[in-house]
Amino acid sequence: MASSDLSSVLSARHDALRAALGKAGLDALVVNPGPTLGYLTGLSFHLSERPVLGFFPVDGAPVMVVPELESLKTDAATFPVSVHTYPERPDLWQPAFDAAVAAAGLGSARLGVEPRWLRYLELGFLRTAASGGSLTSAEETVAGLRMHKDAAE
Repeated sequence: MASSDLSSVLSARHDALRAALGKAGLDALVVNPGPTLGYLTGLSFHLSERPVLGFFPVDGAPVMVVPELESLKTDAATFPVSVHTYPERPDLWQPAFDAAVAAAGLGSARLGVEPRWLRYLELGFLRTAASGGSLTSAEETVAGLRMHKDAAE
C-alpha cells in the first residue's frame, strides 16, 4: 500500500476512533503492542521486556512511548505523532511515560484500555503517569470499531 493510501486509511481510522471514544465517554485509548496498535499506526511493535504504549486522545495527535532502540520505527509513521523515548536504564523509563501523558493532556483523563492486552508492566507506568485519571475497559469500543472493515482490510 502506498504511503499516501496508508495515510488516508489511518486518518479515517483515527477519526472513527475519536468518534467512538467520544460516544463511550472516554478521553483517549491507550494500547500496547498487539493488533489494535498495528491497526491504528500501520507500525509493527512486538511485546518485549521494554514497554511500548500508544495514546490516541479524542483531542490532539497520537502520542507514543517507545524504547530509544526502536524509535526509528516511528519515523515510518504516516500521521502526526509525538514520540517519547527512553534509554536502556529501567530507572529512566517512567519520565518518558510522564512526558507522554503530559503532552497529550491525559493526567486526569478517563482512559480506555484493552484489559486482555495491557500488561502489568505498562499498566504500572500508565497508572503512575496518569494518577489523576481513571482506567476503564475499551474492549467493546475497539471491537465495534474493528468490526467495520475498510478498503485496506
